[in-house]
Amino acid sequence: MPQNLQCKSYIGQDFTGKDFSHTDIRGVNFTNATLIDCKFNNARGGLQRHWVIVTMVAALGLSALSGVGLAQVGIITLSTLSNRFTQEFTHIPAVIIFGSLAVFLVTTLRLGLVLGLLALTVTISVAVPIGSMLAPILAGMGPVGLAVAWTMIGTLSCAIASAVVRVVVQSRTLIRAMGIASYLASLAAGVGGWIIAQDVTLKGQGAIAKSLDVAGNESLVAKVAAVAIAIGIVLLGRYAGLKAVATDEKFALVRIIAVALAATGGTSFRSANLTDADFSGATLKNTDLREANLTRTRWVRTRQLDYARVGTSYLGDTELRQLVITVEGEGKNFDGKNLQNLNLSQANLKSASLIGANLVNVNLKGADLAKAKLVQTQLANADLTLACLTGACIQGWGITTTTKLDSVDCKYIYMRSPTEDDPDPYRKPDNRQEEFAPGEFVDFIAPLIKTLDLYHNQSVDPRAVAVAFKHLVENNPAAELELLAMEKRGKDKFLLKVKTTASASRSRLSQEYFNDYNQLRTLPRNNPRLLISELDEKFRSLETMFVGLPTSLPKQLNNAQYTISQLADFIEPEKQRLKELLIQLQAVAQTDTELSVDKRTEVLEQLKVIAEVGMYPQEWPKQQMETAVRILKGIMVEIPSTARLVVEGKKILKEISQIFDLQ
Repeated sequence: MPQNLQCKSYIGQDFTGKDFSHTDIRGVNFTNATLIDCKFNNARGGLQRHWVIVTMVAALGLSALSGVGLAQVGIITLSTLSNRFTQEFTHIPAVIIFGSLAVFLVTTLRLGLVLGLLALTVTISVAVPIGSMLAPILAGMGPVGLAVAWTMIGTLSCAIASAVVRVVVQSRTLIRAMGIASYLASLAAGVGGWIIAQDVTLKGQGAIAKSLDVAGNESLVAKVAAVAIAIGIVLLGRYAGLKAVATDEKFALVRIIAVALAATGGTSFRSANLTDADFSGATLKNTDLREANLTRTRWVRTRQLDYARVGTSYLGDTELRQLVITVEGEGKNFDGKNLQNLNLSQANLKSASLIGANLVNVNLKGADLAKAKLVQTQLANADLTLACLTGACIQGWGITTTTKLDSVDCKYIYMRSPTEDDPDPYRKPDNRQEEFAPGEFVDFIAPLIKTLDLYHNQSVDPRAVAVAFKHLVENNPAAELELLAMEKRGKDKFLLKVKTTASASRSRLSQEYFNDYNQLRTLPRNNPRLLISELDEKFRSLETMFVGLPTSLPKQLNNAQYTISQLADFIEPEKQRLKELLIQLQAVAQTDTELSVDKRTEVLEQLKVIAEVGMYPQEWPKQQMETAVRILKGIMVEIPSTARLVVEGKKILKEISQIFDLQ
């Protein structure tokens, strides 16, 4: 691209993948443009010189307006203290003006300009009716309202003028020069306003006219008071402008107006698609980013982004803006924060607290999350490729199959939050002398996310379940669906956990299954669609699997399922068959109607023991597995010989004994 694109218009154009690095894009209009994956490294955005001049003239105009306003406040204050005015309208209007301005000053300094203006309005609303009852003529309150109106106009215009200069101008010398020019403009306009007010109202009647008819022989005290009020309001306006530029939230209104004025005529990315665009090192002062798609946009070392017009995007949050610019978040607290769509590639988030944070669709490539608290952190579609997770706490974290965990660096992980009593809880690997080998963490965590959960939340029709699941398997061979477990939840709720491939759409599969299931459950039981042939034994048997399923085994069942699911990650290749055998035996135990709840609980506990011994033989003696096998055989003796656990379990236990050379 050419180096100088100033004042070009590219409204609605598609520049996907283009490189605008090191270009001058001041005044360029990219409104509604498609700029996906574009590079703007070290580009210079903002205002062209002629627009800077226009903006400075506007700032001087605001300064002049503030001067007029403050002159009027001074005149009114002085005149309400004059003998001519007080003889007819008393001192009550002057007292109300001084009291209201005092409330305005204190509130603004402590709580900000918006609340200061609100306090001024409320004070006047209360004081004027009371003063009107005390004053001889209601019209005597007219100057009070006029003074308040000019105070608001003068303070706000002064604050905005001061902020605009600092938002647009970079040179300190020029800022000082503009400051002096602003004061002179205010003074000139104030003097002019004073003269005009006297001339226009010289022969006027009524309270307002008399308040503007300034007598030259008023007391020195009154004149000093009037001038002090005008100067005080000027200083308050300048103070508000400085605080606004310094991103003080109490003066956010001034900042919003100043940034909006300063961005007029600047580089516009309004409503542009900046997904995955890179602004590293760019200067974006006086740039319009409102309504732009900033998904995973990179802002590292971007300069003067705080002077850009960012609308309601995440860049409006000072903390998040600093995070994406510096990518430094070590030890910081982001609990509950919405970090969705941010680009935090290579970010330093060591020991950061991200409890309950939304990191959906966040770019975390190469990020350092060592010892980070990822408790209940949502990470759907987040990219953690090459990220470091060593020592992180992942209790209840929300990863899905769309979460990218390629080449994650993780030596160990914590499954629960640490406490004072247990600062090292649920460490994986359990043996504190061991660490995950490269790639093992991904294999360890994958079984937790690659299941399709078919949850039935009302009374279940076993035959409809069997037929619907059969249709789902037949219609989606590429998904490689495999029934892993069934859980009965409460009285009439049921869950099927089904293994799928990583690329399968679980949302689509779930919708397809339940559409079919809901249609089937409305059919008469003799309908041909509900019949399953004898050849489909594995599906036909689903009809009987619901009867007698326990409702009080979630802990034992979950413990056994979890431990068994991890076997393939730790056991030697020649003994991988153990996992398949235990899954088969677990399914039999869950569905055997001959087993009581107590017997079923004991079977699950022994299966867990066998899995643990197979996983960590260096920690568990082989005798533990032999004991578990003997207990299982004892249970088989105590139940009818026709039970599925007896018929199928004996074969499974025999093969397990052969694999591990048990006695």
